[in-house]
Amino acid sequence: MPTLVANGLTQKQFDHLRVLGPNSGVMVDPTHAKSHSSVARALDTSRSSKWRKMLSRWDLYTQHKTQKIKRRVRKGVPDQDRRSVWNTLANIGSFLSEYPGLYAKLVAASPAAMVEREDKMGEGDGSRFSRHTATGALLTTAQLDVEQDLYRTFPEHAAFERGTPKGRRTIGALRRVLYAYAAFDPELGYCQSLNFLAGTFLLYVPEEECFWHLVSLMQRSDSPLRGLFLRGMAEMQQIQRCLDSLVEIHLPKLSSHMKVR
Repeated sequence: MPTLVANGLTQKQFDHLRVLGPNSGVMVDPTHAKSHSSVARALDTSRSSKWRKMLSRWDLYTQHKTQKIKRRVRKGVPDQDRRSVWNTLANIGSFLSEYPGLYAKLVAASPAAMVEREDKMGEGDGSRFSRHTATGALLTTAQLDVEQDLYRTFPEHAAFERGTPKGRRTIGALRRVLYAYAAFDPELGYCQSLNFLAGTFLLYVPEEECFWHLVSLMQRSDSPLRGLFLRGMAEMQQIQRCLDSLVEIHLPKLSSHMKVR
């Protein structure tokens, strides 16, 4: 007999309802739609409990139950658990213990503080910064590119809203993280869209952990992402060609339509 998760719905039925959602434009049974939010909360509570249990026995799961970890990641990590789960998955604690103070040193060696003072009103878009700031700080090409993108990062999100105390704090943290990463990886420096990766992490973790998440993501031994962002973007083009080939083979009508467009 199927296990009921909430309001008489099975897990499979709820997952279907969760995917559709109340604002999907798809007709959903009114009774189910009405109970959607309470069912969602019940499922989040259930998943949160499972994640916390799993984290408390992490060695067991990584050694013998890796498929369960994969399944639960794909189902989604509740918001309230993302910091602890992401930090565990990326092994952020090992970075912090192995390289204590490195992030602070990278930030201190950058002109982030001087630039932030000039931008303290939080109303700029980076375009007013030239190679030299008003306070005499010399900006690298990467730092100038960062300034161009800071206020393009999730501009509709309250955490990044310009002119607000919260927005200024988040933008300041994002600037420091991106400046630090550019110094940490000078071959790459900065590439557009790194701001969105770092910005997503900042919504859930403090800035030093955000920096190490970015390092982990870009330089992990298994499928590092930094090659997608290096000058020339050769790896990105290779992946695009693979995608085009797969679409042509498996979705020929879509492939033809895209070629016409």
